[in-house]
Amino acid sequence: MNKDFERPDFDSDEQEILSLLKNIHSEEAPVPAPSAVTDPVKNQPQVSDDSDTKWLLPLAETPPPKSEKPKKVARPAPPTEVLGSSESASTVTASEQVKALVKGLLPMKGDPRRELIRKTALLLSLAVFLCSLGMLLHYMVLEPRSVQNDSAHYADLYYDNRGNEDHRGENTYPVGMQANFKRLYDINPDIAGWLSYQSADSDPFMKIDLPVVYCGDNDTYLTRAFDGSKSRSGTLFFDAANPISPNKKNKVNIIYGHNMASGLMFAPLNRLISNVYYARSAPTLTMNTLYDNGQYQIFAVVVLDEDADDQHYFNYLRTSFTDDADFLNYIQQVRARSLYDYPVSVKEDDQILVLSTCTNRSQVKVKNGRLAVFARRTVTTGSNTEDARIEKNEDVIMPYTWYTAQNLTPHPYYDGSSDNGQTTETTDSTASTTVESTTATTGEELGGRTHSLATTTNTKTQKTGTGTKADPTGTTDNKAAVTETGTTTSSDAVTAQTTAAQEDPV
Repeated sequence: MNKDFERPDFDSDEQEILSLLKNIHSEEAPVPAPSAVTDPVKNQPQVSDDSDTKWLLPLAETPPPKSEKPKKVARPAPPTEVLGSSESASTVTASEQVKALVKGLLPMKGDPRRELIRKTALLLSLAVFLCSLGMLLHYMVLEPRSVQNDSAHYADLYYDNRGNEDHRGENTYPVGMQANFKRLYDINPDIAGWLSYQSADSDPFMKIDLPVVYCGDNDTYLTRAFDGSKSRSGTLFFDAANPISPNKKNKVNIIYGHNMASGLMFAPLNRLISNVYYARSAPTLTMNTLYDNGQYQIFAVVVLDEDADDQHYFNYLRTSFTDDADFLNYIQQVRARSLYDYPVSVKEDDQILVLSTCTNRSQVKVKNGRLAVFARRTVTTGSNTEDARIEKNEDVIMPYTWYTAQNLTPHPYYDGSSDNGQTTETTDSTASTTVESTTATTGEELGGRTHSLATTTNTKTQKTGTGTKADPTGTTDNKAAVTETGTTTSSDAVTAQTTAAQEDPV
């Protein structure tokens, strides 16, 4: 800063003082002075922001302007709320929305024709949806829950033996009836037994523990609960040919039950179709009648076609036989059609229990299929010690339609090239008969039985050993009566001819 800096507006004294100060400063810090820049606004030289010129800042005529802080703007006071004003506004809005919704759904006066059609179709669709939802809720939730509660109540009455011996109801109990049936007999005198079939796995898939009734026909308990009320689930019941008495032992007892979508009644039986592991976990069951208790071993699980023609039909609902050979032949045919091979022997003097229900078409490929579980009464109790030996039957005879529905080659049995499941084993001849009849023949000595299960009259051609093919479980539509009679021919052949008579149950 060797160049003199003079300000024209200073007087002489001030000039001298300024000169002295500049000399002193130049001796302490000799730094060249920057070139002065004239401020175009104030017409004054502008000094750089160096340390040697900072002392000049107090000499400036006008200090640099200070930044002004923005003034605070006062916020307006919130409006005073009037009590109930917001509620009334929301109420008005909701009311308008409801009115708009109703106007969009219900036919209104002045609506165009197209709008009337649209609203009517919408209302009908909504009504159908609500009705369907209500029915679904009733049949899949409410009714099954009611049936489960009733079944649990009946089980409590059956298994709770406290006071049964001394129990005296309003009814006169059959002579010889077991005491644990007394309370059930008070509810329904048609009580005939109690079936318990449960699997042994950790999470049992088979949980059948229900009363069984007998009323002399195969229709009543299709749609009637145990207490007599109307029910789609029905009740387990013995075949009409299986009266339960203390003095008579039936060769074959048949119990029918519905396959309910809710999983109730005989629905768990269809799980046996899935794989052999289910069969191994449920090899035994208990069937107690009014007069005695029985343990049974499963020996066959069979899928059948109720709509099969006479040539391909197998009658699994036989309850009487001409002799021991006829009975053993029947057992042989059952085993040939079993999905699994069971290590259980069946002798000519054994008693057989058959559990029959309908099947799902998606599962067995048969439109009107039946599933039958066959069991042999045994004197031993507990589980079968040879459960692990239950194996899949690799040569099983399935219904003929099972093959045709899947474009498969039918089993050789159907073209006569295999004797597996043959009708007779005592002779080489097979007797067949064509019967046209309108009169039903019944008789205990002939093993006759009548089912009201069909509505049309037709001609039946049956092979030896075949007979009635009416299983009432599955549908409850009008069906006709079919009667089976067993007869014998000459020693050259053992036959069981069937006389079929159709009558309208209505």
